[in-house]
Amino acid sequence: MSKHSLQVRARRAGIWPCLRCVAVLIGALLAGCGGGGGDEQKADYDPPRIVWARFEPSSLGDIGGTARIIALVTDASGVAWVRATLTRPDGSQAVHDMTWNQAGYYEVSIQVPANLSSADQRYYASISAADTRGIASQAVSISPLTVRSDSAPPPPPKL
Repeated sequence: MSKHSLQVRARRAGIWPCLRCVAVLIGALLAGCGGGGGDEQKADYDPPRIVWARFEPSSLGDIGGTARIIALVTDASGVAWVRATLTRPDGSQAVHDMTWNQAGYYEVSIQVPANLSSADQRYYASISAADTRGIASQAVSISPLTVRSDSAPPPPPKL
């Protein structure tokens, strides 16, 4: 049957305007279809965000001790790893994998030896991370850890 003969039969049966309305309605619905309910997740192509990072404490006495590097890192698809690259006063480096803790941030503890020199020593660190999609962040440097010398005066008190 041709399109024309269907139109003629529909007109004779008195349903032609209804068929036209149905066709227009179906066309409008199909043309306006957005393809979903709007709750789909946007693909994550961004690297992890290092919100903040620091040494804790930020300084130690001349006997050295334990310090922590802590960082808050977020990513929409999930954080796969966070690493701290520690640079010692002599220029040598060590890479430490940081672990997630129940407080909601990443941390690693480091042992700092005594400062036997006559000047303060500084330890530097940078933090990097990658998400579960393999996208890595740029390394972010943090304020140094100072190990005071035996002859250096103590820092002023915090008010």
